[in-house]
Amino acid sequence: MNKQTLYSKISFMVVMGYISLYSFHTIANERNNESKVIKVFTIGDSTMADYTSFPTKAPMFGWGQVFQDYFNPEKVIIANYARSGRSCKTFISDGYWNTVLSQISAGDYVFIQFGHNDEKDSSLEEYRTNLARFIGETRKKGALPVLLTPVTRRTFNNDGTLYDSHIKDGKDYPSSMRKLAADSAVQLIDITASSMELVQSLGVEGSKIIYLWLNPGEYSNYPEGSSDNTHFSEYGANEIARLIINGLKESNSQLTTAFSDYAGTIHNIALSEEMYLFKNSLYFTHNFSNCNLRIYTVNGLLINSIQLSEVTKNIDLSFLNKGLYIVMAKINNKDITTKIILH
Repeated sequence: MNKQTLYSKISFMVVMGYISLYSFHTIANERNNESKVIKVFTIGDSTMADYTSFPTKAPMFGWGQVFQDYFNPEKVIIANYARSGRSCKTFISDGYWNTVLSQISAGDYVFIQFGHNDEKDSSLEEYRTNLARFIGETRKKGALPVLLTPVTRRTFNNDGTLYDSHIKDGKDYPSSMRKLAADSAVQLIDITASSMELVQSLGVEGSKIIYLWLNPGEYSNYPEGSSDNTHFSEYGANEIARLIINGLKESNSQLTTAFSDYAGTIHNIALSEEMYLFKNSLYFTHNFSNCNLRIYTVNGLLINSIQLSEVTKNIDLSFLNKGLYIVMAKINNKDITTKIILH
């Protein structure tokens, strides 16, 4: 074998070694990226907050409190840092943003929903500047910002039409966020619009189930009852979370690949007219594998959660008084929300 042939073989082996090494690292990196658990940091106000550690607030829920249920925890972890009463300005000044920023890694998400309190303490220019700060500093970390316009309040005109309470004295906070999202090429989920559509569809009385409306004596934390048109019942928090899930679907977000089975089977968000079969306070089941039956009062207060299986023949609902209730259930891989009447 001459020297030229030998050198050619050695060069070929060295090149192939580099290619193999590069391929190994590439595959390893891809596997690491695939196996990386993405964190979704949620920052916002009381409509997003988690009240688990505030039992005196029960049964108040923020949509961020239930958001993890819609994701596979092996793929996505929801880190909810929303705080009651905070605007962009006070979320920053109180140190919460620095706490979140220190934990963000490349590939994570930051869901940003402010507006309820900004309309009280910030001009539109300040609002936009603070939102832009969240976006810029998130991107510097290699993470992805997502803007969410503020959830609607239950604010009806006398003629039964819903109006946007986030527009005051000519200052339109949702539109300001929409424009910033377009100018900054940031994903936007327009919860103001979708929640207004939901609340309007339910009507003046029917929409109370979304919010913390309680009768006097119905819950110990609210002996005088509650007529809260801003904060949510557990049912309402889930309905808002569904709107956000639908927004992620519509935008073909990467996060859709990490949905839990529950989120992946949402077919509707409004109350359907489909009735379940009840007779003598017994729920008769048919043709399903697994089902979680959640029973609420018409005010959105969870009464009971019952796990059904193939062997379940009926459920004794004699613990319920006669009247109207709301049921959420997943049957035959279809998520259904319906009204039931017990006679």
